Amino acid sequence: MRRKTSDVSVTNASVPATLPLRVRRAALQPEDVGLRGHGVRRVPGLRREELAMLAGVSPTYYSRLEQGLSTNASEAVIASIARALNLTRDEQAPVQRR
Repeated sequence: MRRKTSDVSVTNASVPATLPLRVRRAALQPEDVGLRGHGVRRVPGLRREELAMLAGVSPTYYSRLEQGLSTNASEAVIASIARALNLTRDEQAPVQRR
């Protein structure tokens, strides 16, 4: 089943796969991954740009993955993001099924 979200078609299957990425990113603080915090943040957790840097991918590409707009990430990219987020194997499973 597809639904239209602005100009992007999103499948119901792709939406839940992005949830572990957002939840874990929000749960991590810069200090948790060896980065220096820069004062008060408007939202909790790491910024997308910080996570992309840790994973070795572009911020734009990571944002597209997290938002479910790109579904063709290689296993190496997924593994790199999982390491940056400290995901367990169970938490990686929904992301790897994309």
